[in-house]
Order: sequence, then C-alpha cells, then structure tokens
Amino acid sequence: MGLDAFVSCRCWQDGVAAPPPVPRDLITRDGVLQLCLSVPYEGNEDLHRDFEDWVLRRACGHENMEQASVRVANWAGYRLFQAALEAAGWDHLPTLRAYLPQCNGGSLPAEAAPRALAELEWFTSDADLGTHTCLLDGDTGERLDSYVPAYEGVFRWDGGQDKGVGVDPSGLFVLDTSAEPPREVFRSLRCSQEVIGVTPDGAGRLVRLTDAGTSRSVTVPLSSPIFESGGGPGPARYPRRLRVAAVPWTGLEFAGIVAALGEVLHAAVETGNPVSWC
Repeated sequence: MGLDAFVSCRCWQDGVAAPPPVPRDLITRDGVLQLCLSVPYEGNEDLHRDFEDWVLRRACGHENMEQASVRVANWAGYRLFQAALEAAGWDHLPTLRAYLPQCNGGSLPAEAAPRALAELEWFTSDADLGTHTCLLDGDTGERLDSYVPAYEGVFRWDGGQDKGVGVDPSGLFVLDTSAEPPREVFRSLRCSQEVIGVTPDGAGRLVRLTDAGTSRSVTVPLSSPIFESGGGPGPARYPRRLRVAAVPWTGLEFAGIVAALGEVLHAAVETGNPVSWC
C-alpha cells in the first residue's frame, strides 16, 4: 500500500481520441478529468466493460488515457518524506504543504505545478535537514530504518499487533500492547540481539535483547529477529548488534520520490491537467 499519482492526457479534450464504443452523450468526466460513464454499472455491465477496455487500450497512445502515472512511495517512505519536508521548513515549501495529500485522493492543480517543481528543486539542492534518528547495524554501520514521527517510531508489528518494534531519538524499543495498559518492555540506544528459541506455537522466535550499557536483558516473542535477512538456502542472518544514532540527512536521500513527483508535475505543466493522488 502507498501513494500513487497520475495525470490524464489531453486526447479526449483535443478531439484526437479514437471513436468510443458507446454513445458520446453517455461519457462524462469526473473531478480529475478521467472519463467515466454516466449510467450505473448494474444493468449496463457490457457497456462498462467495452468502455473500460477502450479507455485502457484503444482510445489513444496513452495507456489508460494517462499522460503519466507513478508510484510515489509506500506509506512509510512517504511519511518519512513528509517529515523531511517539515525539517526543511514549510515556509520554503508552501505549495507542497498545500497540495501533497495526507491520504489517497485529492489533486494538485496544473497551475500550481511549476511552483511545486521549484520547491522540490530547492529541497534537493539547498535545504538544510540537519540530522535524523536512525537504527543502525552496530557492526557494519548500515542504516536499517529511520524514525518516522507519524508512526511514533514503530516500524513493525508482531503477533497480531501485540508487539510493536520501533525506533525514536531515545532508542530502540519494544511495546507490549497485549498488556493493559500497553507497556514498554525494552528500550536501548545500543543493544545486542540473539535468537534463543522458538515460540510455543513454533511460528515465531524468542529474541533476547540486551542493553550494552546496563546489561539489562529481556526475551520477547517476535515473528523473526529484528531485520532478519536471507530466506534462501542456509541459516537466516540478522544483525547481532543494534544502535540508534543521529545521522546527517539530505534531500538527495529522497531522490526516488522527488523523481516520481517531478514526472507527474511536468506532465501537469505539459497538459494543463491536474495531478491526481490515488
């Protein structure tokens, strides 16, 4: 799940689309300029199927009559991007603040696209983001995850969401939400992890976490060790040491998201049609 975006092409607007397989007076446009039928689906199934196939493949040279269509990011990546924009300063990014969505749906008008492009350029080239809290492999320094304020740092749920694993400026933590009230069972800035057994149902692992400073230890049932890798032949691998630290942050880390947004924003400028979030 995540955020996608598209911009409709101008082929229907400009009268260059292929003749539709349904009467033209049945075709209307929704709020983001996508073509749709004005008759209900029920009782008109064949009509809708023919129309949808035409829009998708035969109306023009654009698939689904879209000038551009992109995956912006999964929700975790997008929420982190929003946090980076906030760190850069919303005063510098008024268009992005106004039109980037909080959930699926909505649009950015074409007349706002040039301003949004300029703000993205400033974000990647000139914004000072300072540092950001990350979870690192304590042996290699590899960045494993980042603190996402929108999720209160939680990056993983286990056991039907009974166990929340997360990272924030105060350390790596494990929450037990099966307790009433929910309680924090572990927190550390530097710790080790070790698989010492399997859960009673055999579906998960018993993971022992030990704080490097105090030697305080706790064993928690998790579906797998934190950031386990592998899955092929041989035993799975996981970082034996974990640490939380503030690391430098730049807009270049979001190059993929910026490129996706740039693609639909340029398409909006080209067509005069809005960017639609979905």
